[in-house]
Amino acid sequence: MMHQIFYYLLQYHYDKMMFKLGRKVQAVLGVALRIPSLFLIDAILNLRIDTGQFGVDHPVWCAAVLVISLFVAMVMFCLATKTLFKIYILLLCLGTLASAVWWNHVMLLKVDQDKNLSDWDVLVSMTSQDSSFSSTVTPVQILLSVEFILYIMVQMFYAFTYVACITLLPERFTLTIWLAMCTYFISPMMIRLSLMYYSPDNLPFTTLATLQALSVLVPSLEMAAICVSNIMYGVLHVPLWYTTYRFMLRNLGLNSLLENAWVEFQVPNVLRSFWLLRFAIHVLQILFAFVSDMTLPGVMASNMVFSNGSHVIGMNPDNNFAWMALLELATHGCDSTLAVLGLTAIVSYLSYYLGKWADRLMGGDSDEVAHIGTVTAILFFILSLQTGLPGLEPMKRFVRLFRNFILLITALLHFIHNMLNHVMMALSTSHNTSVWKHARALSMSLLLILIPATVITYLWSSITMGTWLLAVTAFCLELIIKVTVTLIIYTLFLIDTYSDKFWENLDDYVYYIKATGSTIEFVFGIFLFGNGVWILFFESGGIIRAIMICIHAYFNIFQLGKNGWKKFQNRRMAVHKINGLPMATEYQLRQHNDVCAICYQDLNTARVTPCQHLFHALCLRKWLYVQDTCPLCHKEIMQYVNSNSETETEELNGEDGLLHQH
Repeated sequence: MMHQIFYYLLQYHYDKMMFKLGRKVQAVLGVALRIPSLFLIDAILNLRIDTGQFGVDHPVWCAAVLVISLFVAMVMFCLATKTLFKIYILLLCLGTLASAVWWNHVMLLKVDQDKNLSDWDVLVSMTSQDSSFSSTVTPVQILLSVEFILYIMVQMFYAFTYVACITLLPERFTLTIWLAMCTYFISPMMIRLSLMYYSPDNLPFTTLATLQALSVLVPSLEMAAICVSNIMYGVLHVPLWYTTYRFMLRNLGLNSLLENAWVEFQVPNVLRSFWLLRFAIHVLQILFAFVSDMTLPGVMASNMVFSNGSHVIGMNPDNNFAWMALLELATHGCDSTLAVLGLTAIVSYLSYYLGKWADRLMGGDSDEVAHIGTVTAILFFILSLQTGLPGLEPMKRFVRLFRNFILLITALLHFIHNMLNHVMMALSTSHNTSVWKHARALSMSLLLILIPATVITYLWSSITMGTWLLAVTAFCLELIIKVTVTLIIYTLFLIDTYSDKFWENLDDYVYYIKATGSTIEFVFGIFLFGNGVWILFFESGGIIRAIMICIHAYFNIFQLGKNGWKKFQNRRMAVHKINGLPMATEYQLRQHNDVCAICYQDLNTARVTPCQHLFHALCLRKWLYVQDTCPLCHKEIMQYVNSNSETETEELNGEDGLLHQH
C-alpha cells in the first residue's frame, strides 16, 4: 500500500512526463544529464578543484570532501535517466530559490542605501513644491521605477521556473499557482516599501534576513518534503532492486549485466559528448584569451607572448598561432584518463564510418564493419595506456599522439584489407560482368598500396630511424604484401573463371602464393616481437607493453605458424593419399560417363576410390584436406591405400594414425 501511495504522489508525474518526451528525447536527455558527472570526476581525479575556495583548508578535510564528491559523481553517473532527471529538477528548484533570495537581497539593500530620487530611474515624474521632499525617493516612486519593474520581471521568471519544475506536466501548470508564487517571491520588497511609511530609517540586519527567508519559506518546506519522500521511496524499493539485480546476475551472468548497463547508460555517446564539449570549451577559452589580450592557456602561454598590443611568437619563431593552437588543443584533448576515453569514443565513431564508407566503395556488405569501431577503440586505448599518454609533457604527448594515430591508421587499413579480400574473392569467382564493381574493388586495392607507401616515404624522410619507425614500416610493408597477394590470387581466379578449360594446377599456384605471403607475414611477426622486446628492456618498459608483446607472440607468431604448419601437413598427407589411389582407365571413364561429383566438370582424367567412385585428383585432394571419407558413400579411403602401399604406410605411420583418430 505504501509503495502505491508513494508512486502516485511522487513517481506518476515523472513517468507520464518521460513517456510524453519520446525515446529519442529521453536518449539525448540521458546523455546530457551524465556529462556534468564526468566533468566533476575528471576535475577531482586531476586535482583541479581548489577546496580552499569553499573554506576547506585542512588536508584531511580536503581529501574527505574530494572522496565524497567523487563517490557522489560516480553514483549519479550510474543512476537511471528518470532518477537523474528528478535530481536535476530538484537542483534547479533549489537554484531558483537561492536566486530569488539573492535578488530580494539586492533590492532590499538598494532601498536602504539609495535614498535619493536621483538614484532611481523613475518612469513617471512626480513634482512637488517641497524641494526637500522631492529629493527623497518615496515608495510610490520606487514602484514606478525601472529597477522595480526589472525586479518584478526577474522574480516572475523565477516563479515560473519553480512552478514549472514542481508541476512538470503542462496540464498541472495553472496561472493561479504562478501568480501566487510571484506574489510570494516579491512579498519581502512589498513589505519593505510598506514599512517606509512608518519608519524611513534602515531596517536591522535581522529584519532583512527574516524578510528574505520568508520569501522562500513555503517553497523550501515543499522541497524538503519532496526530498524526504523520494528518499523514503528509494529506501522502500531497495529490496526490489537488490532482488532484480541478483536475479540478473545469477541467471544472465556478469557480462550480460555489464553489457546491459553499458547500453542503458549510453557510455560511448556520453564519452563522445563529454570530449566534444570539453574541446569546444577549450577552443572558446583560446579565442577569448586571444581576442581580449589575456594570457593564453597551456603550451601557447610558454611559446607566445603579448607585445605591442597583440600576441606574437615567443620562444619558437618558426611556429604561428594556428600551429600553436592545434598543438594546445591536441595535448589538452588527452591530458587525463577520462579525456583519453572520450577521444577513444571519437576514434571509434570515426573508424566505424570510415570502414562503412570503404565497404560501400568496394561494393561489399561485410558484417565486420560493425566490429571495426570496437577494435580500433580498444587498440587506441591500449596504445594510450601503454605509452602513458596522459602523464607525458605536452610536446612529448603531442608526438606520442601522432605516432599512436599512425599505428591506428595502419591497423585500420589492415582491417579494411580483410573486408576487401572477401569482396575480391567473391568477384573473381562469381562471373560478375559489372566493370564498375571490379573497378571499385581495384581502386580500393590501389589506395591500400598507395597510402602505406606514402606514409613510409614521408616518415623515413622526416623522422630519425628508431624502433617505432621500424615497427610502422613493418606494418605498412606487410599490408602492401597482403594486398599484392590478394591481387595476384584475384587475377588467377578471374582467369580461371573466364577460361574454357579446367585449370588443374590452379590450387597449387594459389597455395604457393598464400604460403609465400603467410611466410613473409610470419617473418614480420618475429621482427615485431623482437622490436617490442627491445623497447621493453632498453627504451620504455611496463606491464601493459609486456602483456601486448605476449599477445602478439601468441596470435601473430605461434598461432600463425601453427596454422601454416597444419595446412602444410594436411596438404602433404592429401598428396600421399591421392598418389596411393589408381588412375582411372579410358574404359572406366567411358563406363562412368558422368561429371565429377565435387566440381560438376567433365572427367577427362580421374582417380578411383576404393568404393569405385571417380573424382578429379585436384577435387579429391581438396576434399581430403577436410576428411578421409568418400564424398558420395562416406567410406574410409585410407583402408585401400594401406593395403596397397605398405611402404608409404610405414613412412606416414604417425600421420595416418592421427587421421584414424579423427
